Amino acid sequence: STKIAHVKKVLALVLAFTMMATAGAAYTDQADIQATEAVEMLNAIGVMTGDPDGSFRPNDTITRAEACRMIYTIRTNSDNADAYANMQTTFKDVPSDAWYAGYVKHCQAANIVSGTSATTFEPNRDVTGVELALMCLRVMGYDPEKADIGGSTWSTKTIGLATEAGILD
Repeated sequence: STKIAHVKKVLALVLAFTMMATAGAAYTDQADIQATEAVEMLNAIGVMTGDPDGSFRPNDTITRAEACRMIYTIRTNSDNADAYANMQTTFKDVPSDAWYAGYVKHCQAANIVSGTSATTFEPNRDVTGVELALMCLRVMGYDPEKADIGGSTWSTKTIGLATEAGILD
């Protein structure tokens, strides 16, 4: 459907941004920006808005918590996840008063993210391209168990499915 195609395109842009670490729009570090069209689109829909100081930091990495914020914004068309901040979670490192609590908890409840263990999410650790690809697949409806994504081959299987789905184009 059109909605799935739109989500697929936006998620592909998010993944491409993370993997290429490029940016665009009217930022103080505009000279460092390479993928201006992608970032302008993500900025226009509120997924990536830059820092309060007016910079975008295109060469910086994205954390696991920031990935959850982007996914939440894409899925809900809102950047306010406060309603989810007090939800139950198995992640001991996601306190309710953290800026990312609602985003991570929503994504966990929607089965979009997994922890690095049963009780740890590591919200401030950089998200890898393969982790983000798996998050994108889950947003698109892939069930990791049914798709046999797990065990020691999870990353290889994820890359194969993400390639098939076209999100790595």
